[in-house]
Amino acid sequence: AARGDAQALRERTAEGARAAWMLATGSAVGLVVLAEPVVTVLFERGMWSPGDTRASVPIVRAFALGVLPVSLIKIYAPAFYSLDRPAVPVLASLAAIASNLVWSALTYRALGGPGLALGISAGALLNYAILRVWFVRLVGPAGPRGPARASGFLQLVALAASNLAMALIAWGCWRAGVYLFAGLQGRLHGWLAGACR
Repeated sequence: AARGDAQALRERTAEGARAAWMLATGSAVGLVVLAEPVVTVLFERGMWSPGDTRASVPIVRAFALGVLPVSLIKIYAPAFYSLDRPAVPVLASLAAIASNLVWSALTYRALGGPGLALGISAGALLNYAILRVWFVRLVGPAGPRGPARASGFLQLVALAASNLAMALIAWGCWRAGVYLFAGLQGRLHGWLAGACR
């Protein structure tokens, strides 16, 4: 940006965005699928009950929907600072806060805690959308053009397929672990009861 090389800025931003898509979508899918065991392992001890876990899981899932837009914001916002346009990310953040407040006020009674988390995720999506539109206006599109655009679409399809496969494997491993652990726990409890007699 300091050299005025818009092409290099577009390429670096696109490279960062591709990495964010790859890492953030996997993280989000993992959190959505494994929200219950994650909350159980991290919090379910002491005064935290299984009921608290059940109440927290939809909130974690709603927050997980914001992982990708927040990651993309971290890629696009610095580009505006390097272009000496700090007002764009500030205005995008203010728009996200406003949308979050409006969403929360309208949906809190109907959706409760998950609605608040969903409002934050939706605000992050709006923030990213504003940054993306302004980036294209100032620098140009940060994605592939021409024949490379088809390759980008195929990469997106491959990313979706790999995330679906990961979700199915993670869910299957979790359910198998629950089944095996429940059987092992029952046998261990019986053995301990017999040994203590």
